[in-house]
Formats: sequence, structure tokens, C-alpha cells
Amino acid sequence: MKTDKLGSFLVNTARLEKGDYDKLEVSKEGVIPGIEMPFSWVPEGSKVYVSVQLELVGSKVLVSGSAKAGWIGTCRRCLENTAGLIQAELKDFYSYSPAIEDEYPMANSTLDLSLVARDALLVELPLAPLCNQACLGLCQNCGKNLNSGSCSCSYEPNNPFKVLDVLKNENRLDF
Repeated sequence: MKTDKLGSFLVNTARLEKGDYDKLEVSKEGVIPGIEMPFSWVPEGSKVYVSVQLELVGSKVLVSGSAKAGWIGTCRRCLENTAGLIQAELKDFYSYSPAIEDEYPMANSTLDLSLVARDALLVELPLAPLCNQACLGLCQNCGKNLNSGSCSCSYEPNNPFKVLDVLKNENRLDF
């Protein structure tokens, strides 16, 4: 594995472009700010791990590999904190003059892996996290977390079809 000494996620591609290597394998780790959705995020200061292979394809550099990071969030049912690990597959091009919006920019034989890692990890963050699949959520009446035990409410959920029971009972025919 080749590890460049430029910056957290900066990679020097000069030797790849000169033809010294057919492919480069690079592993990086560092902090990438701003990986967040409304209910889940990669905590500020947490490390992101990127492991990729770089390959020259014409005048572009193909980046293939993966990125992973830990995330935290708020359970959509019980509103307790929850956490997990996300992993994203990377397969994108870097170019000196990106022609399409799916290509990432590079300059002076340097590319920044944080751009592709951030975009890929954002897509993997859960939009509505769950602490676990069996989460019971909160009591709709008193707000108690039902995962820690039942509440003493005699709350009956609002059923909009309850009014139809009257019609059902009035038109009941006995055979």
C-alpha cells in the first residue's frame, strides 16, 4: 500500500501519470467535516477510512475502492441515541477539466479523496435510524420509552374508523 504524505486525503498522481505505475493502491484516514443528514451524522472529529486503487484511464484517473466511518443518530421510534458503521463503495473519475458533474476535479497531479468519500458516505447514512428492529418506541399518551417497560396509561390509540362501528352494529342482521 502506498501512503502519500501530502495531506489527509490528498494523493499525488504524478508517477501514475508518467507511467511509473499501472495502478496505485492508497489508504488514507482523517477527518471529513459535514457528513450529516437531519437524523444521522458522522461526529465531528471522527476518522473516515478510505482504501482505493487509482488507475489511469486516458487522461482521467479512475478511483475504485471503499470508504467507511462510524455514525451516530437519533432513533426514529424512541428518540434515543443510536450508532453504527457505514461503508460506501467508490468508483469515480477525477479529471483536470471535469466535463460532467459525475467527475471530480484534480490539479497539479493531485486529487482529493475527501470529495468522493464525503459524497459516497452521505448516501449511506440512514435517513430514519432505528436503535434496533424491535424498538417499541414511545407511548403516544405519556411519552415513556416502551423499550424500558410498559407505562400505566389507559391510552387507546385514535382510530379514525371507530365511528364506523356504530353503523356496523345498527345494520347487523341475524340469520
